[in-house]
Amino acid sequence: MTNPPPPPSALELFYMTEDQLEELPLPRYHDLTGQVFSRLTVLSYEGRASHDSIWLCRCSCGKEKKVRYSGLTRGSTTSCGCYRAEVHAKRRERPEGHQRTNKNPLCRIYYSMLTRCYNERNPSYRNYGAKGVEVCQRWRDSFDAFVDDMGPYPAGTRLARLNPSIDFTPDNCFWRNPPIP
Repeated sequence: MTNPPPPPSALELFYMTEDQLEELPLPRYHDLTGQVFSRLTVLSYEGRASHDSIWLCRCSCGKEKKVRYSGLTRGSTTSCGCYRAEVHAKRRERPEGHQRTNKNPLCRIYYSMLTRCYNERNPSYRNYGAKGVEVCQRWRDSFDAFVDDMGPYPAGTRLARLNPSIDFTPDNCFWRNPPIP
């Protein structure tokens, strides 16, 4: 078996006629036509760009987009951009009165709870995080879960734990009225 001849140099390609160029073997690439990657369905090969093949894809929303082979196969490109827009829109949705802002006392209480348990620079960390007190995974992942479990914030109260030696969980937390002096 003989080795195929080396590809022509750039100078040789420059001086080739159209007929000679057509006789050259097509560049090798892994055909992705028809394959589905997350929300993208590969329609056709579009060419090359800096050592990567480019593919025309149709997103599940109907929009077409040119995508690099590496983006498809590594999973870094999953849609035309519609998924990202949906995620951002969903993050902005908040039930009435539960906006994630510093003006919302419930939000301040939530972030204060997290920083006491996980920020070593917080002055209260020594009484919480340093002693192994944590926030349950459900609350760590979502402010909305905290709101759902604790209910609306009763003005003038503070977040307290039934057993101060265990974690911040729905079963261990409640709203406490401040002590009367």
